[in-house]
Amino acid sequence: MRSWLIIFSLMLAPTAAFAFERPPLLEDAETTRNTVQSRSATYYFTLDGREQTGVGLQELVIQQLPSPDHIQFVIAETAVALDTNQLLPIDVSPLLETSHSGVRIIFRQPLAGPYRLRVSLRPVQNPHSSGVYLFEVQARGEKERQLRTLGIARIHFYDAFSRWRR
Repeated sequence: MRSWLIIFSLMLAPTAAFAFERPPLLEDAETTRNTVQSRSATYYFTLDGREQTGVGLQELVIQQLPSPDHIQFVIAETAVALDTNQLLPIDVSPLLETSHSGVRIIFRQPLAGPYRLRVSLRPVQNPHSSGVYLFEVQARGEKERQLRTLGIARIHFYDAFSRWRR
């Protein structure tokens, strides 16, 4: 009786990265006006990609989590700038597939690290109700299929006249 030993060997050649090894970090979120119903506010979300490795940043999604009021954004006034104040070419669209408000930002050229960037979103108006509003910030690398959560940002809105209403 003969025995056969067959060994298969598969060698993989090194390939380019297909995902973030280290995604950018959500560093900060703030607003220029934190009073309810303000019509002149801008929300800023700062991302730190100085440690980002792997693929370049292709897409960002900033989505409001369930809150007392939905915040609508002026899509045409959305901007992304590097620390050097250089504006990046982007395509922006509202999130239509969810019941929550938010924006989808697609970078025309994937953004490779290191970088630090600031996303500015202009609401039509701040919410009518005071409280803490949460925003999920997600990112997708240029060759990734799914978004990954970078963090939850919080912005607190106050009613400037609440202490006099009692």
